Amino acid sequence: MKAGDTLVRTVTVRAEGLRAMMIPEADFTAPQGVRLYRQDPSLSEETDRNGQSIAGLRKDVASYLFQDAGNYALPAVTVSWFDPASAKTQSATAPAVSVTVSAAAALPPCSCAPPRRSRNAMPSTGCTWL
Repeated sequence: MKAGDTLVRTVTVRAEGLRAMMIPEADFTAPQGVRLYRQDPSLSEETDRNGQSIAGLRKDVASYLFQDAGNYALPAVTVSWFDPASAKTQSATAPAVSVTVSAAAALPPCSCAPPRRSRNAMPSTGCTWL
C-alpha cells in the first residue's frame, strides 16, 4: 500500500434467532494518522420457505485511509450480542491487522516554461501556474 490508499474491512454477522436490527454494530477504531470512514450497515433477514425469520444478517464496512507512510496496527474488531439460546452474552473477534504503507510516488516536475504575458494571448502550455 502507498500513502493515500485505502483498505476496506468488512464484518458480516449472522445471528440465528435474532432480527438483523438487534445485532449490534462492529466497533471499528483507527490508529493515529489513519482516517476511518464507515458505510451505513446492510441489514437483512434469512427466512424459511414460509417467510419466518431464521436469522438476522448485518454487514458493516469501514474504509481506512492511510495519509502517511509507516507501519500501522488496525485494532481487533469485536462484536458482542445476547444469545437467547444460552441466555448469555457472546462475542466474536476479528484479529488485529498489521499494515505497512510506503511513501506515495512524487509527481514529476512540470517541464513547461512559465507562460509569457501578452495583452491578447492566453497561454496554453498544459501546465497550471499559480
